[in-house]
Amino acid sequence: MLELNQFFEFLQNHSEQQAEKLRQLQSDNNQVQKQYGLAAMRLQEAQEKQKQTANQYIHLEEQLAALQNEIQQVRLQMKQTQQEKLQAQQEREQAQQQFNFAQAALEKAIEKKLESVDPDSYQMFIDNLATLTPKEEDIFNLYVQGCSTKDIISQLGITENTLKYHNKNIYSKLGVKNRKELLQYIELMRNAEH
Repeated sequence: MLELNQFFEFLQNHSEQQAEKLRQLQSDNNQVQKQYGLAAMRLQEAQEKQKQTANQYIHLEEQLAALQNEIQQVRLQMKQTQQEKLQAQQEREQAQQQFNFAQAALEKAIEKKLESVDPDSYQMFIDNLATLTPKEEDIFNLYVQGCSTKDIISQLGITENTLKYHNKNIYSKLGVKNRKELLQYIELMRNAEH
């Protein structure tokens, strides 16, 4: 009987030890589950950060591609602008040559016209411009601007006879015979100013 009691006592002790081990295992299990939960949460956060980083990387790659495209466009524009500048420079040089040629031709034409015009008569024409009355000066300036007889009559609101009267006085003061000679001297005067 004593052996049986000892056996029961052994069993009870063993059972208590097993229960203690079970509680310890349960506690360890709870601790492990807690750590697992924390690790799972950290893993989820890390995955979220990785996802955000991947999205940022994609966004940066898109921005880089857009910038590279802009750089390419700017390079093309610079190349085109350089070509346009070169073309404009060539056109300017051609225009300058044409201008120089025209200037030389104009100077020769003026010389020829001056040769066909009496220098004293032309000088008298220039000197006597100051003798014109205000109305005659208005009419003369309209001739200088290239206005026709009709334009002058219309702009000044005068009759044809009044214009003829003023023309006669202008011709007399400036020493020219007619309107044709007046216009010839005006042309010489304009060309001499240029």
